[in-house]
Amino acid sequence: MIAQTTKIVPLTVILAISSNLCTPTELPANTFSPELFNPIFVAQSKRRRIILKLPPIDAPGSRQGGAASRGECPNVETQLTALIPPTHTGLSASNSPTFWFYNPYTIPAEFILMDERRNEVYRTTVSFTEEGIISIQLPQNMTLNDGRRYRWTFSVICNPNSRVDDILVSGEVKLQLPNSEMQRQLATTTEERDRLLIYAANGYWFDTLTTLGKQRLKEPDNHELLADWNELLGEEKIRLNDISSKSLLGEAQRKN
Repeated sequence: MIAQTTKIVPLTVILAISSNLCTPTELPANTFSPELFNPIFVAQSKRRRIILKLPPIDAPGSRQGGAASRGECPNVETQLTALIPPTHTGLSASNSPTFWFYNPYTIPAEFILMDERRNEVYRTTVSFTEEGIISIQLPQNMTLNDGRRYRWTFSVICNPNSRVDDILVSGEVKLQLPNSEMQRQLATTTEERDRLLIYAANGYWFDTLTTLGKQRLKEPDNHELLADWNELLGEEKIRLNDISSKSLLGEAQRKN
């Protein structure tokens, strides 16, 4: 009978062998990614992307205004910004479209809507208690004309005694009622995100943004909605990445 012997390998040798078998430099570069544990990243990977098709129309206007102080308006890091394409215009399927703005100020502002002949159609003054993204929806009883373009301005009143000091943004909205096929698609869907995709695919900027914005206000902790919001505002045709992270406040308080 042959006696068996056991050799004890020093711990230092084991550590040396294990370190040679798998060193950090030999691991694949993509072995670990913090993004994989980010709920927004996960949400983005699971959903259908928003395909935004904007119509080939543009309008005079300005989607950003002010930065330096004037009157009661202090210096701000991010300018007053209208959430519209760089073309300063967009389509609406609704008679009472909603307009969205990032407002860095906490003083009153004025919104005015005019027709193509510059006749005033609607005017309201709104107030704020904090900076953030706000919305202004036209009254439900408004009657806009299909196919017509309307001019709007949003002015922060820095000096009530000198309105030339206003900080303002401006642009246009065009009412274009959906065709029969789009109406059928909207009528047969029960999901808000499907409606969002339909509006985006048909070039309706105001309805796309409003559908998503209202859903985010209802579900502020929904990572999929936040991923959609970041994607939409960061879209190459929109380029409002610096605004997407701002607080979403919702409907502005009207003073009249």
